[in-house]
Amino acid sequence: MPKLEYPYKFDGGLIGMRCKDDINHREAFCFVPYKMIMCVGKAQTHPIISRIIEENKLVFDETENADWEQLTLTLFLFYELSLG
Repeated sequence: MPKLEYPYKFDGGLIGMRCKDDINHREAFCFVPYKMIMCVGKAQTHPIISRIIEENKLVFDETENADWEQLTLTLFLFYELSLG
């Protein structure tokens, strides 16, 4: 994050992030490594999570449940949290 400063202590004791330089329109200013990203595609190919998805098609299939994406990501999050 070359144009951002974190952590930054604002007046009043608030902790946050601040810009050190202008950020241009459509300029990437924060980079997240792919291994840190949680997305539906990664959940569907994960060796453990994909089995849960496959065994519960009524919950995780887009033709069966309008909330399938949210539920897939929630499952992924719970799995990651369970690792400690």
